[in-house]
Parts: sequence; structure tokens; C-alpha cells
Amino acid sequence: MDVNSKLPVSPPRPVSALIGLLDRQEGLVRDVHPVRVMFLRNFTIEPIAPFLKYHLLRDEIRAELGFGNYGDYVQAILSGDIKVNGSDPDVIVSSLLLEPFHKDFEISNWEDDPGPRIEALFDAILERTRAVVVANTFLRPDPVLFGHRRAGDRSLDIRTTGLNQVIREYAEFHPSRFVLIDFEAILMRFGAKASLDARSWYSSLAPFRFDFLDRYAREIGNVIRSLRGHAKKCLVLDCDNTLWGGVVGEDGIKGVDLDPNGNPGRIYYDFQKSVLQLESRGVVLALCSKNNEEDVLDLLDQHPHCLLNRDHIAAHRINWLPKHQNLSSLSDELNLSTDSMVFVDDSEVEQGLIESLMPEVMVLPVPQKLHQLPRLFLEHDPFDVLSKTEEDRSRTRMYQEQQGRKRYKERLGSVEEYLKSLGTCVRVHEATSEEIARVSQLTQKTNQFNLTTRRYSEAEIQAMAGDEESAVYTLSVSDRFGDSGLTGVFIAKRKQETGRVDTFLMSCRVLGRELETAFASECINHLCASWGNLYWTAEYIPTSKNEQTADFWPSFGMEQTGKTKEGVTFSADAQDLKLTVPSHISLEPVTT
Repeated sequence: MDVNSKLPVSPPRPVSALIGLLDRQEGLVRDVHPVRVMFLRNFTIEPIAPFLKYHLLRDEIRAELGFGNYGDYVQAILSGDIKVNGSDPDVIVSSLLLEPFHKDFEISNWEDDPGPRIEALFDAILERTRAVVVANTFLRPDPVLFGHRRAGDRSLDIRTTGLNQVIREYAEFHPSRFVLIDFEAILMRFGAKASLDARSWYSSLAPFRFDFLDRYAREIGNVIRSLRGHAKKCLVLDCDNTLWGGVVGEDGIKGVDLDPNGNPGRIYYDFQKSVLQLESRGVVLALCSKNNEEDVLDLLDQHPHCLLNRDHIAAHRINWLPKHQNLSSLSDELNLSTDSMVFVDDSEVEQGLIESLMPEVMVLPVPQKLHQLPRLFLEHDPFDVLSKTEEDRSRTRMYQEQQGRKRYKERLGSVEEYLKSLGTCVRVHEATSEEIARVSQLTQKTNQFNLTTRRYSEAEIQAMAGDEESAVYTLSVSDRFGDSGLTGVFIAKRKQETGRVDTFLMSCRVLGRELETAFASECINHLCASWGNLYWTAEYIPTSKNEQTADFWPSFGMEQTGKTKEGVTFSADAQDLKLTVPSHISLEPVTT
């Protein structure tokens, strides 16, 4: 499905042109399982629909949208009347403005504190649904919309700021299901004139213009993209005139510009700050530069203002080969598909080459207006994830350890000798409360070794982990090179005398060591002991990325028993399954 080639990089103007484009192109995702989004609102937010559908269409996601009755959001939650086309929503957008929410908003001394009321609303949404919630901060009363205030009267601003602090703190305490969009930040970005429409506000309670709606929709889309496993994983960076000003091979280490006190040095310095922020979120960093390797590595080691160093880089290709070849090589080394990569380069020639030969790679040009470079990932944040886990903080180290395994393997005479010498230790247990975020993240991000590719929120994982008719197991792996962390998920459900494997996935970082056999065997063994010797069923739902898992269940002793619209089903009696733990794997007993 080549959707991006049929869509412009930004929604066309005017809105009628955008709607026409969607009418022509929405058929591209007709057969895609939809994501359902419900807007609970106290103003007219329906104009956001074409913008949100557009941004999701670019990620090959089909959206079904529902809009609650104006101002009826509390009753809708309490009554459960929040269905989208008859189904529970995946995402609830709490879209609120201050004036309709608080009747005394224009009065300097508010008689009551609306903070507890907003907290009670959020509590009700979280308690009565399993959806991820997207909320917004309140806009301070603005003369463009609400008339002028007395000069020097800042009490409204102070009270609005305090109410927004309540919302921010709520988001901080509920990070697994609560995402915050800062309306003030969007307003500052485009300005009140480009964001707000007073005439439309008074005529139809629709306050926002094109730019504001587009940005609001883009940020909601980032949340949905993460839920659907479309977030990118690897940032591949050019070096000269991308990470620093100048050409290190010609200008030397002292000649390139990274001076945080000068221009354009400060621009590149600040861009490196933004890159490091992504690395701290778990984004894998790689370099792809036509250069002498020694020159680049020396600069990373020696330049006094270079924030990036070798410890931040998971892999690099610094040579004179075509960059599409180097991206393919990086993909192989990191065991990441090329469609999980974002490529940043200043050369229009290199950009065009990758766009032509590797259209699945997202290309972000260094902006022609160089001062925009530090904000590149604010304009485009393809790496957005809902929560950050301990594995995210350690991801670069884990990839570097994996490179050590590969080099070690090359020195040994056989695969068997290599596997035995690793000293692989496996820990399997039912998911703990501390692991729920990571389990959810793996269901949303893992594509290659994932037999069903079902995406689950943290609330859904928590519910299954607490259900007596379901079980959620995790796999953690360590060896002589280090700890790979939580890298596998097994979810099973029971119905009478049948056990069904709902989800079985493993991170690509630990493949090739027969861990999948040990993991599935241990989980089913444990469930047979606790649930009884069941009849087992499982599925393979093919995608463009998980072909390597097609034969897993047959190799496990299951026979194909049917086909569904989505994929293939398999089944076997428990005693007929090939439940084995390879001898080179040390398995700690399952704990609950």
C-alpha cells in the first residue's frame, strides 16, 4: 500500500480541497481495521475530522470518529453512551474550552475551584473505559475571543494557569493512559490571528482556524500512530552540515562549527540536544555519512562542543558507498526494518535517492531556513510513544551489546558452539504491575516476530493480567554480554476446556537463539499445570513484516485447522505439542 506517494506532505488548503482529497483516497485503507476515536467536547470540534483523517491516512490508519453531544460529556461518561459505530472507543479526546466549562471564567475572583471538577471528569473516564485519553490545557481568556480585560488585571491568567497545573499533574500521575496536548503551545506557535476565529466562535462555537486544527489533529494522530505500532524506531543521521556546520574532512575538527555561543554553531549544538532527547526516549541512533570514518569518530571523541559521542550511537556506516546500500546494511545489523527508519540529510541528491529507492524510509531534509533545524522533531515527531520504560533508557547499550554478540559469533566455528558459549539465562513469569507499560509498548511496536500483531493499551493489558480466564507472561533474557531486558510477551485466554494463544511476540534483538521455543514451551507448560491439560488453539495473522513467523505453530506441533478473514488458525491437544527448552538455555522456574 503506497499511500504517502498519493498524498501531499501537508493537508491542502482550503478545507474543501482537503475533503476532496480524502474522498478520492480514503479507499486506500478501506480494508484496514479502524481506530475508533470519540470526542467529548463543550464546543464545536467537528471541523477537526478531515485533518485527523488525513494525518492517519498518511500512516495507513483508517479512522472512525464520534462526537458527543455538545456539553453533555459528563452524562455521556456516566451513562456509557460513548460508542463509535456501536463499538467502544480506542481513544477518547476530552476537548474542552474554559468559558463553557466554568460559568464564572470572566470573573476575576472565581467563587469555586473548578480543579476538583476536572479531576472527577478524568477519573470517571479512566474508571469507566479502557481507552487512552487525550486532554488539552485550557486557553487563557483572550481578547480576540472574549473581549478586553482591565489593564494590569492578571488574576484570570493566574487562575487559568493554576487550573492547567491541575491538569498537568493529573497527566503526570496517569502516564499510561493520559496524554496531554498543550493548547497554549499551539497558540504561541501560530499566533492568535492564525489560530482563532472570533466570528465563527460567536456564530457556531467553532473557535479554531486551519493551522490550529491541523496541529491539534497531528498531535492526536501521533498518539494513535503509537497505539497502532506505526511509531518509527531508528534515526539515521548524516554528519557534515547536519550534525555540525562544515565538512570535517576538509575543515578539520577545529574548523567545523558547533560553538554554542555563535551562529550557526548554536543551531547545530541545539539540534544535537534534540537528538539526545530522542535517544533518551529509546530511539536508536545511527550515522550514515560519506566521509572518512576516522575523521568522524575523532570528532565525536574530541570536539569540545559535540554533545553526541560513540556511546550514543548504536551503529554507523561512514564510507563512500551509496547511502541506500548503507541504510540496508544498517537495517540488517540492527535487525530493524527500513520502514522503521527516519533519515535526516542536508543533500537534496541523497534525499531524492532514498525517496526514490527506499520510499518506506521517512526522509526529513535539513531545513533550508537553518534556524528551523533544532525544531525539526517538533514539526515531525514520528517516534512518539505513550510511555517510556527502563528498556527505552537502555536501548542503545543493548544494541551495542548485540553487536558484540555478532562479532563474537563470527569468531567461533559453529552456531552450536556460539549458542552454548553465550550462557543464556531466561526468566519467565506472569507480568507484574511494573511491567505492564513495557508489555503494552511491545504489543504496539513489535512487528517482525509477532504472530497476530494485536495492539493493546496498558489498561487492556492490566485487565487481562487481572482476569482469571487470561494470562500474561513476560520473557527477560541475559547472557555473557549483558541483560537484554523484557523482550517477549505471551498472552493466553481460556474458554472452558480450550486455551487460545492471543499474542506471542519477541523483540528482534533476541531472535536467532531458539528463545521463542523455550518461551512458548514454558508458558504452555505452566498454564497446563494451572488450568489443566487443555486443547490449544493459536493464530497466524500475516502482515507485510511478520512472514518469518508463518511456520512457527506447525513447528511447535500444531496443525492448521482453518482460515479466517484475517489469517490462519492452528490447534493441537496439549500432549501433542513439542514443548522443549534447548539445552543451551538456562531457564529460571516460572514465578507468579
